[in-house]
Amino acid sequence: MKGFIGVAERLVDKCGSIYQCIWVETAIVKPYNSDTFYCIDCFFHNYSKSDKPESRLLLSYNSKTSPGEIMPGTGKSFRTVNADRDTCSKKGVEEYLLNLYESTRHSMKELISEREKSQKKISFRGMLLGLILPRQRDELQEEGSYWGSLTRYKIVMELLKLLGFENGVLRAEVDSMYILYGFDKKGRVSALIGSNVIELPNYNKLLDTEKVLSILFH
Repeated sequence: MKGFIGVAERLVDKCGSIYQCIWVETAIVKPYNSDTFYCIDCFFHNYSKSDKPESRLLLSYNSKTSPGEIMPGTGKSFRTVNADRDTCSKKGVEEYLLNLYESTRHSMKELISEREKSQKKISFRGMLLGLILPRQRDELQEEGSYWGSLTRYKIVMELLKLLGFENGVLRAEVDSMYILYGFDKKGRVSALIGSNVIELPNYNKLLDTEKVLSILFH
């Protein structure tokens, strides 16, 4: 489609005073069982501070808008940024989600297998002792790494499910459109969709915002 998602005039008026604004091509994903659509980044992940494959997924967000509420926009006044190659196509989105799903499951299976073979598994009491007994600290660190990886695994799987991706299949409609993004004076990022301002705190955590700003606005 590659149309522009319209923005309320009162929000457009904030571009220049509160925000530096730019149109960026973004994948629009509407799960079959959802009334709203989700937005998957096709550009900003190139400037992530992390090279982990889930970084792009963590930049996705709920538009809080149903497809029927989309107002057509003209794209005037602000620069437009296109996605790389087929990143925003249905095929590109499906391939990314599938690869992420398979690699995440594979990594978790390997981690569980290694943990089952390890003789260093410790009890909760042992973890508490590890805070004061030096001989337990290595085991505590290893156990903490396992639980951290398990948490990341659950987060990735839950986000994939929200997007309509389950058991290796994406059950959703996919398209791409230009969304107006605003950067405030502190570099915080928001998506301006219709009459909604959707704050995107993960963008500030994951992106090299100084680099993004220098590329987009200088």
